[in-house]
Amino acid sequence: MDESRALRRLRTRLLTSSAVGLALAVNGCKDAVTDPLVRPDSLPASVEMLPSERPLFFIGMTYRIGARTVAADGTWLAGARLNPQLFRWSSDAPDIVTVDSLGVVTAVSEGTARVSATSGGVTGTATVTVRDAIRRTWSYPLGAPPGWGITIGDDGTIYVPAHKTLEAAAPGGGRRWSFPTDGVSFAPAIAPDGTVYFGTMAAFMAVDRSGVVRWILPNSGKEVSTSPAIGSDGTVYVASLDSILHAVDPAGQERWEFKAGGWLSAPVVARDGTILIGANDGYLYAFGPDGKERWVYRTGGAIRSTPAIAPDGTIYFGSEDQHLYALSPGGSLRWSLPLPLARAYSSPALGSDGTVYIGGDGLHAVDASGRLRWSYPGPNPRSGTWLCMTPVVAADGSIYVGGFNLFALAPDGTLKWEYPTRLPTRHTIVGLDGTVLATGDSALFAIVERGR
Repeated sequence: MDESRALRRLRTRLLTSSAVGLALAVNGCKDAVTDPLVRPDSLPASVEMLPSERPLFFIGMTYRIGARTVAADGTWLAGARLNPQLFRWSSDAPDIVTVDSLGVVTAVSEGTARVSATSGGVTGTATVTVRDAIRRTWSYPLGAPPGWGITIGDDGTIYVPAHKTLEAAAPGGGRRWSFPTDGVSFAPAIAPDGTVYFGTMAAFMAVDRSGVVRWILPNSGKEVSTSPAIGSDGTVYVASLDSILHAVDPAGQERWEFKAGGWLSAPVVARDGTILIGANDGYLYAFGPDGKERWVYRTGGAIRSTPAIAPDGTIYFGSEDQHLYALSPGGSLRWSLPLPLARAYSSPALGSDGTVYIGGDGLHAVDASGRLRWSYPGPNPRSGTWLCMTPVVAADGSIYVGGFNLFALAPDGTLKWEYPTRLPTRHTIVGLDGTVLATGDSALFAIVERGR
């Protein structure tokens, strides 16, 4: 079909759909079949529900179900989101879920209900199951969309970057202290003695566990662009926006620096003291504690995520060449696996059985030999929900990952529960007591699974 014929068909379909919508709106769906503007074969033959099955995971959870009318030939006619006046909604069990005029269902009690949408004399039905699986126990306001990351100290203190402050919260959500800054975007690193290291737009600094400054190292306008990592000798490694990796001693004196060919990921320190860091130039760099290069590995794209190191020393990381890599401790390739990693901001997370989890266009589980076990696309794989989000693995094997919602998956990749947020969930971590902590909606919040 040439382009002009395709355009004519598209225009005809749009005009027909508009005529159907106008006829249904004006005639109240009764007389559309006699309207001369409407072709009989373009009248609604069915209502498609989107999705046809939907779980809700706590009492009070809401979700807007989609619906659209479909002609006998499969043509989509009108959708409930753009044409809500054409649809009537009902629930067969309002004591379990209610539904309003826009198709928003609300969980009232545990059980299963059928939600129906009627338009043009035809009806579609979706099954909604309510499980009271989780509850939000507390929320700590951050005042603005937070930075990236959450860190937990050995005493349970929760540290969160909150744009113009670094917040220290108690395990139950109370405030311990708030440290004002000119801008902090990444979570701190905590030394064994409780020193808190973090960067701002103007400096790299250290405060004690009560928030009192120990030292400040000005960065001459080179904003700190990652969370720090701490070596076994106390040296702190951190990257700045000018593509420099800095090594700073515990007293705040710079030991050495390395200039890369592009923006750097957050560093990580291996058990043997090797410092690993990825860069936009496509290289993964390995340095000794003295700053001497040990090896480099080149990929076909930028490396934006922090590598993960397995107990046997295997190094896992993603690249924008759409591959997950596994390297030996010496930097030789063990395997690579093509995956839809979007912009590959997600860092890998490791399960106790060696499974590697990484986010991208979906959440992917890969075994230690490089074989894909499963992929979970999420409710809307085209929405970018998983972009940049690093998963975290709990002691029981559950995987938590954020996007525009917070998701919990079982080790086999099935959905355990989902918690909706108005703003993207930037980071997730599991607290010392098993509570799931996440940032979103300009707050740090805690989710507890029922039965814990």
